[in-house]
Amino acid sequence: MADRELACIYFDAERGCGLKVVEGIPTAADCSNCSKYDGPARGLGDHVHTVAKTLGIDRVVKKVTRGKCGCEERRNRMNRQYPSKD
Repeated sequence: MADRELACIYFDAERGCGLKVVEGIPTAADCSNCSKYDGPARGLGDHVHTVAKTLGIDRVVKKVTRGKCGCEERRNRMNRQYPSKD
């Protein structure tokens, strides 16, 4: 993977994605669009996700919307619009 800073905790250089979301070795684009990404914040969307998860807001929203909240699309869009500074 070219961008090592995008590798999440499930990434293994020899085995690839530990969650088996991607076959083989994932690219930076694979990791940047993964809904199960857990690593250094890629942007504002990851920071908002962390706060919502810590406070339990994500569970309430997913229960109320029956899992169709659009959170992952919003998270990825916010990460693209407001990326983390290196």
